[in-house]
Amino acid sequence: GEAIPCFDEALRLNPVHTHAKQALVASLMHRAEALFAAQDDERGEHDLDRAIKLERRAPQPVLMLANHFIRTEQRARAVKLLEQAQRDIAGSAEIQAVAKSLGVKAGGGDLLAPSAAQSKQAVVQSQQIHCPACKQPVMEWAAICPHCNSQIKAMPSQFAGRNTGPDTSWQEIVYYVLAVLWILNGAWTILQGYILGAKTQAYADTFHMYFTIMGGINIAVGLGLLFQVEWVQFVAKIMSYLTLLSGVGGLIFALGGGQVVGALENAFMLGLAGMQIYILNYVGD
Repeated sequence: GEAIPCFDEALRLNPVHTHAKQALVASLMHRAEALFAAQDDERGEHDLDRAIKLERRAPQPVLMLANHFIRTEQRARAVKLLEQAQRDIAGSAEIQAVAKSLGVKAGGGDLLAPSAAQSKQAVVQSQQIHCPACKQPVMEWAAICPHCNSQIKAMPSQFAGRNTGPDTSWQEIVYYVLAVLWILNGAWTILQGYILGAKTQAYADTFHMYFTIMGGINIAVGLGLLFQVEWVQFVAKIMSYLTLLSGVGGLIFALGGGQVVGALENAFMLGLAGMQIYILNYVGD
């Protein structure tokens, strides 16, 4: 089950990758066998039907599906499947043997007359488009290509594409939010310096210099994180570890002194620093 999406992606990147197609067909057959054993016939039949469409000239998935139809007393479906298989895989002795056991004549038995078949084929071709990924012909109303399993158009079901993950993970979103918070915190630190300097004129220059330096560092780190500069990520990680250590010390001190508000502030600082370390490790890796 986990291998099948990988082979699908390989065929999306390279639709003529023979080994990936063979591996995908084998994986679908293997999963279908397990589904049949679990009495999940509908999903097993779907997997084998897709395996047949992927490799029209492979007799193994046809035989597996035909034997399943025979075993579940679906003779009409088995006959129809074998008639099509005789046209696609004319030289398969196994197909011929199973078809003979069901009384299916070589060449399809009740095939349409040539003129009718040609008319039907012309109608089918007029309703086909080419898959943008693998360039194989598919019906114009198809939402998923049966050859490469790529999505052609939006599907009406809200569960469509449930096997594909989001393009952006929540960790990456939080990473950018934290980077913006670094910048905002730096700007607020610089503003604090001017506020304190206005209140205490004697130390105005000292406040301005100290808070401007600290705020400038935070803004620089935030900008470096936004552009994913590796050495800035490392610096931010070191600063987060230092914050984590100071938070532990502050929490111990606050708990020892019975300071509930101080304990909550330090606990919040610990949680934020821990989250930041996790996010930086995730994005940095």
